[in-house]
Amino acid sequence: VRQCRRLSAVVPSQAARGDSAPNVLRNLELRAAAFPDFVSMVHEFGPTMSRQKLVVCLIRIARMLEQHHEARHRRPGRGVARAAQTPQSQASADKEAQTAEEVAWLLLELCAGLFDKANLPRSLADMAWLSARLEPVLNPSGRRTSPQAVLDIVVRRSLDVGLDAFPGRDLPLLVWAVAKLGVKRLQCHEEFVAALGGSVTLRLPEMAPQGLSMLIWALAVLDRPELDAQPGELPPRVLIRTVAEEAGLRAEQLGARELANISW
Repeated sequence: VRQCRRLSAVVPSQAARGDSAPNVLRNLELRAAAFPDFVSMVHEFGPTMSRQKLVVCLIRIARMLEQHHEARHRRPGRGVARAAQTPQSQASADKEAQTAEEVAWLLLELCAGLFDKANLPRSLADMAWLSARLEPVLNPSGRRTSPQAVLDIVVRRSLDVGLDAFPGRDLPLLVWAVAKLGVKRLQCHEEFVAALGGSVTLRLPEMAPQGLSMLIWALAVLDRPELDAQPGELPPRVLIRTVAEEAGLRAEQLGARELANISW
C-alpha cells in the first residue's frame, strides 16, 4: 500500500516534467491496477510500451483467461466457489474475460511487430512461454495474428540470436513452448530441433529443478519418428537421457510437480 501511494505521487510529477508516459508507468502499476484502469493503460500506452512491459501485461491477461477458462470447464459439483456463483456474477466474469481477450489480441499484435528484432533471451523466452499459455484460451477466428504466429517470430529470432545465448532459466521455457504448441507447426521446426543439442548440454548445470523437469517433458514431446536427427545431431531421446542424468544428481531438490513431469 505504501508503494502504491508513493507511485501515485511520483507518476503525476514525472508526467508534469514531460516524461513520456510509457517510461513513467511502473510494472507494479500494470500488475496491481484495477482491471478497468489496466485496460485503459494498455489502450493508451500499449503502442509505445517496451517489450518487457508488454510481457508484464500479457502475464496478467494470461492468468485471468486461464482462471476463467478453468472455471467454465470445471466439472459440475467440483469446488464450492463454482456452486455458489450466481448468474449475475457469472455474466460479470464472462464480460471481464471477453474484455481480457480483446486486450490479449491487441497485445499480441503489438508483440508481433516488436519481437522480430528482440535480442534478449529472457524476453524471447517469456514471449514464447506466454504464446503457449494463450493458445488454448483464445479464439483466433478472424484475427490477423495468433499465438502460434508470434511463437514462429520468436523462435526464428531465437535461432538468429543463437540458442547457445539462452541461459538455464530461459532455454527450458523456449523448448517447452515449442513442444506445447507442436514443433511440426513451426516454420523452422527442423532447424530448431537441430540447434538444441549443444545448447541443452551446455546449460544443464545452471538449470533449476523446475527447468530440468520442463525440459525433459518437452524433449519427450519432441521425440517423434519424423523428427529423427541428421548425422552429427543429438536426437531428443539422447538429450532426454542426458537431462535425466543431471536431474538424478539433484533428486533431493525435485518437488512433486517436477517428479510428475519427469515420470511422464
